[in-house]
Amino acid sequence: DGGGMYNEENSNPTLTNVTFNGNKAEGTNAINTGGGMANHYNSSPSLNTVSFINNIAKDDGGGMENYDHSSPLLVNVTFVNNSAGNNGGGMDNDTSSNPQITNVTFVDNFATATGGGMHNTNNSQPKLVNVLIAGSSNRGGDCVNTNGGALDAASSHNLIEDDANACGLTDGVDGNIIGQAPNLGTMTDFGFPGGLVVPLTFGSPAVDAGTNAGCPATDQRSQARPVGVACDIGAYELAYYQVMLPFITHQEATFPFQVGAAIPARAATTTGETFYATTIKIPSSLPTSGKFYFSGSPTTATPFTIDDALYVLVNGSVSFSHNFSSSGVPTAAVLEIPRATMESWAGKEIVVEYRDVYGGIVWADEVWLIWVP
Repeated sequence: DGGGMYNEENSNPTLTNVTFNGNKAEGTNAINTGGGMANHYNSSPSLNTVSFINNIAKDDGGGMENYDHSSPLLVNVTFVNNSAGNNGGGMDNDTSSNPQITNVTFVDNFATATGGGMHNTNNSQPKLVNVLIAGSSNRGGDCVNTNGGALDAASSHNLIEDDANACGLTDGVDGNIIGQAPNLGTMTDFGFPGGLVVPLTFGSPAVDAGTNAGCPATDQRSQARPVGVACDIGAYELAYYQVMLPFITHQEATFPFQVGAAIPARAATTTGETFYATTIKIPSSLPTSGKFYFSGSPTTATPFTIDDALYVLVNGSVSFSHNFSSSGVPTAAVLEIPRATMESWAGKEIVVEYRDVYGGIVWADEVWLIWVP
């Protein structure tokens, strides 16, 4: 039991920033459970910022097995592609085991028998708050109760994609979302132990759909919560307010123009996405001397960086662009705008876009459009 870790007889370790990847519980024992972790006989560890990826159990609990009054506390944890030869691909809760699970994501886990995402049995009653379970509808079912297993009655604000296997939750009751696709991105490694996380994408029903009661102050990658009016469901908080507002603004003033505030790093939703845009009305009458720049400062020509590129569009056509990552890594630069180009913008609205080019991470420094005499 316990391919990655085995906790037995009142063992209650605290784990932070840990990844369990590719562990197996499939030895010669009669029963092999807990591919990533097995908690047996009143063992209740605390986990925060932990990833369970590609773990395998010959029997129950591909990612985690909780057995006989074992009730761990999980916050900001991700389970992806774990598998069980019997029940509970992501997690199996057996014999009065009642884990407390908050802002946790289960995606694409598999069970040969039942409960691809989660299986609760023999009077086990886990409490799920802001939990996302998806991708197991044809892999044992997202969430399945058997033999007296159930969810704690206080479970709320969860998203379970599989409406046929949702552990008894009802769509629209207690903030639960049942039967909707969560619109997820590709699992991303944010570069630290426990940093393998599945991002939400724009338009996901999980965004702002959680409860703030008990929601952790940050998500699994340390993004502050909540970004919007409420925490997102799952281990990932989509920072769309920070990176998308204002998507289209109108500025009709004089130099300098603030193009955009600094944008924190996040995973690119799709390769090539436009992750920020703003509209600026260029004055009809421009100074006849001096130079114009995109700059990191409103007063001096200062280098700045966008990961990956800045584009200027006039009437839908690209008029100016610069790829900061053309050398392979984002490189700071001051962008002088040729006077002829600037004069072609006079009296017009230009759209400034920040675009991803290579996938991975997107971010940007503060940017200004300035005139220097």
